[in-house]
Amino acid sequence: MPKQLLVSRWQSTKNRLAGLDQRLAEWYRQGKQLSENLSRRPGNAAPTPNKPDIPARPQTEQVSKM
Repeated sequence: MPKQLLVSRWQSTKNRLAGLDQRLAEWYRQGKQLSENLSRRPGNAAPTPNKPDIPARPQTEQVSKM
C-alpha cells in the first residue's frame, strides 16, 4: 500500500474519531445538565417513601412458558 494512501486514511479516521469524541462530550454535558435540572425540581425535593419490593416470580414459571 502506498504511504500516501495510508496517511490519508489515517487522517480521515482520526478526524472521524475526534468528531465522535466531541459528540460524546456534548451528550455527556447535556445529560449532566438534564439530571441537575431534574434534581432541582421542587417535586423531587421530598424523599420518596421506600416502596415494598415486589417478590420475584420463581424461575420455573418463566422457563415453563418458553
